[in-house]
Amino acid sequence: MTQHGMTNHGMTQHEEWNYRHRPRPFGGEVCFRLDGETLVIDTGRKVENWALRDIAVIRLTYEPKSVVWQGFRLKMTDKAGRNLSLTNLNWKSYVHVDRQDADYVRFVGDLITRTEAANPRVVCIAGKTAPVYYATVLLGASTTLLMSVMAVLAALKGAVAYGALAGLFILPFAQMSWSLSRRNRPEFFSKDDIPARVLPE
Repeated sequence: MTQHGMTNHGMTQHEEWNYRHRPRPFGGEVCFRLDGETLVIDTGRKVENWALRDIAVIRLTYEPKSVVWQGFRLKMTDKAGRNLSLTNLNWKSYVHVDRQDADYVRFVGDLITRTEAANPRVVCIAGKTAPVYYATVLLGASTTLLMSVMAVLAALKGAVAYGALAGLFILPFAQMSWSLSRRNRPEFFSKDDIPARVLPE
């Protein structure tokens, strides 16, 4: 990192922060670099620059995956409607993934701080959109209830093994549904009050 004079945020005006990860099991590594008021995205094949003043919306969400529950995503939308996202997960293969929680939290915090300084009108949102959130809550609750009723009915009819097997799936599904409902509740925030529920613990 290079230093060229301090800012009000306790960082240097042109200090560079890097964040690297493989966003999917296939494909290459992507490097995100904050250089002053510019976000530089390097995919290895092309380099793209986003002016922080042009970022209109930043959304933080909880995004569990099949092999890891502690998945989180930052999604940005600029004034032209372009979308860009990054997560705390670094995929090594289809079944092997590393969590980069500390680096992700640091980079997200710095990105939001610099973006708000460059564009005070940026909208920062925690959680899913309201329609997606309430649909998720409804689906999770109704599915958990249905699975529970089926397990009880199976046990009452003598199919104890089936009921017990169903019960093994109910608890983790209910936990996942609860986590999605609790963490992805829609809420506006600023750099000074980023909700912990949409960041790795």
